[in-house]
Amino acid sequence: AQDDTGEHQQAVLTFMEAAEHARRAADPRLEARAWMNLARTHGERLRDLERGRFYLDLADASVGVLGGDDSFAASLAFTRGRVMFVAGHDDEAHTALLRAIELREGLYGPEDYRVAEVQAQLAGALMRRNELPSARTYLLRALQTYERVFGPRHTRVATARGNLGIVLS
Repeated sequence: AQDDTGEHQQAVLTFMEAAEHARRAADPRLEARAWMNLARTHGERLRDLERGRFYLDLADASVGVLGGDDSFAASLAFTRGRVMFVAGHDDEAHTALLRAIELREGLYGPEDYRVAEVQAQLAGALMRRNELPSARTYLLRALQTYERVFGPRHTRVATARGNLGIVLS
């Protein structure tokens, strides 16, 4: 059910089936994942913000059923931030991504790669808002983590370095 292959409609159908099976099985974790995948597919890949928001709301309801599961709340905040970023809603992206960072730092510690991926995404929103000093700070943190975790030749390191170059130029 990969939506990166360009077969977006097949991905949508597959995620819808997953959500339906999860609902029937009374598995809110699996259902939340399916709704988040649908939000990402619609909001990021298909550029359909209205549907992306719809599925974010469904994911939010599923995460609410889990009753304080911070890992799902963090994933939902990150997904919301990514969808809002792609839609150009940088203020909403900023708020959601800050929440994702807060939750992931609490879960995994501040130097975890899952925190760094949110920091890198937040830097993009900050760059578009022309908040370059803050973008630089988040990119440097992400870059340090990526280098430590993945090594200096990883694509995440290269992407963070490239974005840092844009901020510094």
